[in-house]
Amino acid sequence: MEKTNTTSGSGLGLGIAGLVLGIVALPLSIFACTSVSGLVLAILGVALSSVGYSQAKKVNAQTSVVMAGLVISIIAASFAMLRLSNSLVKMQRFPWHEISTRIERKIDKDTNVFNEEFKKQFESELGGSLEEVLRNLEGELEGIEKDLDSLDIEIKIDIDKKNAQKLGKAAGKAVKIFINEVTDTVETKK
Repeated sequence: MEKTNTTSGSGLGLGIAGLVLGIVALPLSIFACTSVSGLVLAILGVALSSVGYSQAKKVNAQTSVVMAGLVISIIAASFAMLRLSNSLVKMQRFPWHEISTRIERKIDKDTNVFNEEFKKQFESELGGSLEEVLRNLEGELEGIEKDLDSLDIEIKIDIDKKNAQKLGKAAGKAVKIFINEVTDTVETKK
């Protein structure tokens, strides 16, 4: 019979951590909505318990707690994998095509209802059908275009020498006033 070292805690901490992770992972693995997190915790529990077991074996320490953590973590991982595989099979059997077809039909129906209601409201506001209103507007636009084309406006500018001199003097005065304003503004900012 081998002599076990009961005082050494080598691997015991990892074994307890693996046991706790396995215990937490077990109920999480059973439910479909948390089976992924249960699988992750179970894998961590298996890893920690395995390392703890190897450390305990090296120093010939007690391995019962570590072995319990390893077993519970393996059971939790198994439940999680079963639950996930079951969920994947159910997802493949789910009638996705039928649901998408129903949604498309509903959207088409709602769009048609909206279009009908919009057309009714629009026609009641304008006092006629949409096609008639558009034809009338098109006719009016064509009429305006013809009127604009028929207008032949010439703008004559009759500038003689006297008017040109008055215009030049007025422009010169405006430029002097502008320069004085700019100079005053620059001097006040300094």
